[in-house]
Amino acid sequence: MSSRRVAGVKGRITPAKKARYAKDARNIEAEFPPGLAPPPPPAADAPATTGEYFELREFCGQLRRTRKARKMSLADVQKLTGIDRASISRLERGAVTNPTFATLNRIARAVGCRLGLALMNSGGGSRRTRNPGAASPRR
Repeated sequence: MSSRRVAGVKGRITPAKKARYAKDARNIEAEFPPGLAPPPPPAADAPATTGEYFELREFCGQLRRTRKARKMSLADVQKLTGIDRASISRLERGAVTNPTFATLNRIARAVGCRLGLALMNSGGGSRRTRNPGAASPRR
């Protein structure tokens, strides 16, 4: 069997280097056991998770319950926001899956509420964290 050379690799791996690489691999695995590392963060342009989708549905349901509790019709909200009644209804039912912040804010203000934002850690319940000293979000 002929030996092939790979560009950029000089010589062969000696038994000493092979032993060092194996030791390094064991040390890395001891420091970072499989399954304990936090999952990689989702890409910024990744689609919403199921949990995020249901949080939005719950929020839109809160808008609807608040509107009804204040005895406001869709027409009342339409007059205050300039948003079509059908669009407001679709949003409240969860048929709109990607409403803008501006739209949600206009409807919230129309029903007498203030829309707030919260930044939460997206940890997957792992035992290790990348930044254990990070401050928790303010409330």
